[in-house]
Amino acid sequence: MKLFSATILSIVFTFGAISSAHSQGWPTQTVRLVVPFSAGGPSDLTARVVAEEMSRQLGQAVIVENRSGAGSVLGTGVVASAPADGHTILFTTSSLGYMKSLVLKMSFDPETDLIPVALIGMTPYILVTTNEFPARSLGDVVKLIRENPGKYNYGSAGTGSAMHFMFEHFMATAGGLVVTHVPYRGGGAVMTDLTGGQIELATDPAPSTLPHLEKGSVRAIAVTSRSRLPTLPDLPTFAESGLPEFRSFEAYGWYMTLVPSKTPAPVVARINEAVRKAISSPTVAKRLAEMNVEPPLENSPSSTARFLTTQFKTWADVAKRSGIKPQ
Repeated sequence: MKLFSATILSIVFTFGAISSAHSQGWPTQTVRLVVPFSAGGPSDLTARVVAEEMSRQLGQAVIVENRSGAGSVLGTGVVASAPADGHTILFTTSSLGYMKSLVLKMSFDPETDLIPVALIGMTPYILVTTNEFPARSLGDVVKLIRENPGKYNYGSAGTGSAMHFMFEHFMATAGGLVVTHVPYRGGGAVMTDLTGGQIELATDPAPSTLPHLEKGSVRAIAVTSRSRLPTLPDLPTFAESGLPEFRSFEAYGWYMTLVPSKTPAPVVARINEAVRKAISSPTVAKRLAEMNVEPPLENSPSSTARFLTTQFKTWADVAKRSGIKPQ
């Protein structure tokens, strides 16, 4: 029995030493930060700021690799099938949360083949209208649409885009709203037609909405964040509308890092630490604040995993209630 106990302890200590070595040894080579979108967009630019700071702090190169295609499925799959050694990290957006609601066949499962590591930040969306739109508060918008089913149009950056899902989330929460969806190729075209009066409504990310609000070319109705934005202190949140169905409404676009599912826990913890240090550095924090990207309140691997689980559930429910089906 003593020999058996000693053997078990030896095995435990050996595995503990191996795990510790995994953690202490990371990174031993260049780290790939895979962005499943084209270069030059908000996700890519944010990833590059984070990668530069991580490189500086780790003393090891962290390079951004753009692997766009099939929405964000191609690049996500690259990471899901990569060696689970912590040297290939996915830098993605809230598109991951509704990927399974849009794509019927994938070579991987976003919920089981990836481990959430850390949130980079969250971006609220703003419900905007033309300046001529008759309603000025969220309550008035809901009332007007409900009384005029099918009369108004809303634009998005394309079917299955974050703008599409966010507006459908708004309508599904309100219940009984019928607004015609007009998909565009990109959010810029949406705002062009909104300011021109070709469409009446949209839910746009706060960073891209702000320039239009500053010029007075559109009107902001409400923001999807938990609290009001420092840059728009007079803009109420959805929860402040007084409508009971929106009492706890809160929704964001977000940036997150993930790794292959079999990555050792000590390595995941080490990457989490590196990401948290990077986004809390003055340079990155300033950049994120300028983009109206809010830092997460909790940011451990476990809290990030819990957050992602709620996102999968929320967007699957929105897809179901809105009739969005995977193809």
